[in-house]
Amino acid sequence: MDSAVTPMDSTMENRGVADQARNTIEQEPAPQPSMGKGPALALLLAGPALSLPNMLVIRTVIGTQKTIVFVGLVVVMSTVSGLIFGLLSS
Repeated sequence: MDSAVTPMDSTMENRGVADQARNTIEQEPAPQPSMGKGPALALLLAGPALSLPNMLVIRTVIGTQKTIVFVGLVVVMSTVSGLIFGLLSS
C-alpha cells in the first residue's frame, strides 16, 4: 500500500509540471515579426501615388515624360523619407 499514489501527490506533481511550463513560456518570448517604421512610412507615401490606375490618369493629364519624372521623384523622396524616419525613430 505504500506504493499507491494519493490524490495529494498527483496534485503536487501536476503543479510542478504547470510551474515548469509557465517558467518556460515566461523565459522564452516568441519573436514578433513586424515591419519597421521607416519602410512602413515609405510604403504609405508611395503606395497611393504609384498605383497603376493613378499613373495612367496622370499620364493622360501631363504626358509620358513628366509622368516618368513624377514616378521617379515619388520613389526617391519616399525612400529618403522612410530612411530618415527609420533612423530617427530607432
